[in-house]
Amino acid sequence: MTGRRRTPSPYPVRVQPKNGSLYYVHANRWTKLGRGLEWNKAAAEAYARLHGEAPMRGTFAHLALEYQDSPAWADLASRTQRDGAAEIAQLNRFFGRMAPGKILPEHVGQYKHGRGKTARVRCNRELSRLRMILAYGLEAGWVRANAAAGIRSWKEKPRTRLVSAAELAAFRAFAHGRGEGARVCSAAMWLAYLTTQRRADVLAIALSDITDEGIEFVQGKGGARVTVLWTEELRAAVAYAKRVRTVARLSPYLLCTRRGKPYTDSGIKAMWNRLQVGWQKAGHERFTFHDTRAMGISRMKEQGRQAREISGHRSEATAERIYDRRRTRKGEAVE
Repeated sequence: MTGRRRTPSPYPVRVQPKNGSLYYVHANRWTKLGRGLEWNKAAAEAYARLHGEAPMRGTFAHLALEYQDSPAWADLASRTQRDGAAEIAQLNRFFGRMAPGKILPEHVGQYKHGRGKTARVRCNRELSRLRMILAYGLEAGWVRANAAAGIRSWKEKPRTRLVSAAELAAFRAFAHGRGEGARVCSAAMWLAYLTTQRRADVLAIALSDITDEGIEFVQGKGGARVTVLWTEELRAAVAYAKRVRTVARLSPYLLCTRRGKPYTDSGIKAMWNRLQVGWQKAGHERFTFHDTRAMGISRMKEQGRQAREISGHRSEATAERIYDRRRTRKGEAVE
């Protein structure tokens, strides 16, 4: 018995139609070639450019693409995948045309010391991604050893900025008078401080996540399930967030755009940066959105509480090492 004969595609390899447009599909990435389904000159030129940039077989860039098609990559959170794609693009500038089996520890050392002259923190993230790619290559038979395994990362200086309660209150008042986007940023920041959740998880709060018990989170990084119980301050923060919603009766999300969609992490980040510029011009010290999460965890530690109760960290040591920014730690005498 023979199978049903497939109708041959009228388009070149890796070209797929979708939603009335043609896309170049490679490594689960869909890149639009142009409007419409007609194979015209513009589509052919875009295809030639993209297909010509595809990596040569047997190179590190080819291995990196296979890694991005693997279950290990699929298991990563979407934010981690975006960061990973940027790290791979940077790694390809140095290792892209090399055969993975020819990459030696000294080559990785050259990359580390060259990249470390201008971007040590980014270099550490890229070295970590390189170790993952070569570990995948080791399992898949591309390499005999992981050349990046023994390379030490640069020492990172932990961030020490601790936002005070007075600063937080002053910033909320400042943001409230700066327009719709600023008020959304202020609401998200207030929620991040009180719940100690990541920005992306705060932006994903749906109205259905708000229960009689508190706010339920399924964290995008790690997948931990956390319920942050109600306090008077948290109720006030949620009430404020509902007041700044632009389509209160249409969207299922607590914080949403005028179209009722959740804000993207990059969108809020851009608005936050503009707001911080104004805050600095007003004579204040800038701080990051992430600093408010550290403020919340530091406050919990000051109260003698376990931060991982709601932060979602697997160990209290991680929460302390990264987020506990108290300048003076206090404790009772031994006797």
